[in-house]
Amino acid sequence: MNIQEVQAKVNQLLGQKAWGVSLGYGSFLTIEFGQPLPSNNEQQKIHGEWHLWLYNCAWRLEEGDKILAASEDERNNLEVAVHRLENLTIGRDNTDSEWGNNHIVSLPWDSNAVQQYDQVKKNTPNNYSSLTLLMQIFKNDTGKVDEWITFVKTGTLTTLFKTQANDINAGLSVSISLKDIGQLFKGKGFKDNMLQWLQNQKLFPGDLGTAIYSQLQLKNFNGIKNALASKKPVAVNTNQKIVKSGGGSGASGGEDVYGGLAGGHAYTALGTKITKTNNPNDQIPGNFYWIKVRNPWGANAYANKNNTKEAALPGFIDQGDGIFFLELSQFSTYFNSINIGATV
Repeated sequence: MNIQEVQAKVNQLLGQKAWGVSLGYGSFLTIEFGQPLPSNNEQQKIHGEWHLWLYNCAWRLEEGDKILAASEDERNNLEVAVHRLENLTIGRDNTDSEWGNNHIVSLPWDSNAVQQYDQVKKNTPNNYSSLTLLMQIFKNDTGKVDEWITFVKTGTLTTLFKTQANDINAGLSVSISLKDIGQLFKGKGFKDNMLQWLQNQKLFPGDLGTAIYSQLQLKNFNGIKNALASKKPVAVNTNQKIVKSGGGSGASGGEDVYGGLAGGHAYTALGTKITKTNNPNDQIPGNFYWIKVRNPWGANAYANKNNTKEAALPGFIDQGDGIFFLELSQFSTYFNSINIGATV
């Protein structure tokens, strides 16, 4: 399973509370998420819609800079530590850079936000002051808070995340952008406030050509940049399908090929670049991020044909020997894993 598949699965857990936390044999750890599933066997343990099992792997629990417990600790210590996971809500881990400081971002669509809102409407319907995040996002406009929670309860966002997960599991090249989310918000009074907050948090990238990137995209970019600076080889791999339909076959193993880009194929990352304009040949630094890659076939540079926005980007002329640039949003859509080797 590649990193995109993992991220798509994790997206479905955002906002879910942990329950049924149990330390099993040795350091095995199980955690339930979502609604309990019915069982016909009274002796069988009840599981949630999602069941996490840490099995034969090293793990540790941290709180700030403090390590609470690690998988090889004494069992008594582990039992006390894992109990703290009960009823915690999963948030998104945002990273400022490859080795930056991590912080958990509360999500305005998670179950905790909805529960807090419902409690306010029940107990203090005219006082929203305890809804700190929502009041901050919507600038103390309680009407927009009401409209937002009503929208969240429709499950529209959850459906979007699940669709992305299913497409990625099918090997398709898909990503969710601020534009995609904005289309869901069409006609809503909360649209501008929420999109601005999402952009500030860098939770999702902007549309192609906007030079608006997510924290995950920037982290991957810096990872490649730092690895190459350390003389480490970097291989990057595409999704199995570049587009949902159409395309030809590749040279080495019958890979799906569209616009010169092969699906299920390993490329070499040669460099990174930041430019002022949407042209990788620009020599002035700015806000556009690029990955320079090479097809080991020595041919089939990406011809940039997958949609009209891509075709409008200049600078994709084959530079010879299968070498070409991809704008970071394109790279993040079509490539699903980055493999860094030892220093050369």
